Amino acid sequence: MNKLQITRVELTLTPEWVGVDTVSVVCRINKEFGDEFVSSIKNDLDYLSEDIRTLICSLTNNVIMANGFSKMKVQIKSRVDSELLEKNHAGVMMDISLEWRKEPFKGIVIAIASHLFRYNPEAPAGAFFRSQPGILLIAGDRPQDINLDANVDMFKTLIKSQMDNILQ
Repeated sequence: MNKLQITRVELTLTPEWVGVDTVSVVCRINKEFGDEFVSSIKNDLDYLSEDIRTLICSLTNNVIMANGFSKMKVQIKSRVDSELLEKNHAGVMMDISLEWRKEPFKGIVIAIASHLFRYNPEAPAGAFFRSQPGILLIAGDRPQDINLDANVDMFKTLIKSQMDNILQ
């Protein structure tokens, strides 16, 4: 059976998911700016970063729900809280790094790494599992030129790949 056919029953039998009935999704952004950027570009990238955060959190939620978790409570949160240490809870954290580049291409580099935080009685509190970072390159002359809607399929593919490593 391939990963696309995983059912909720199978997921709940894996050690990381036994007893889980709630999942939190937290998306964190780390913006990087070069010295040559003027304040208007920083503001535009700040605005774009919130759109990217919203898109990634939404896609992550969709992938979780599509992979057999439809009966679980999934919440998008703005920060990590103490419920990560509860036995019936899992947390998915998406770390997003943004960098505006001028060379070798002009556009934004988006690196995304996912982490699963889960209560584990036989390991330190907050033991986690993580995936390798994935990278997207979106060309544009200015941050205002970046069209996230035109690149949703790339985001979907990367998020699906990230979550396949966690949702098994």
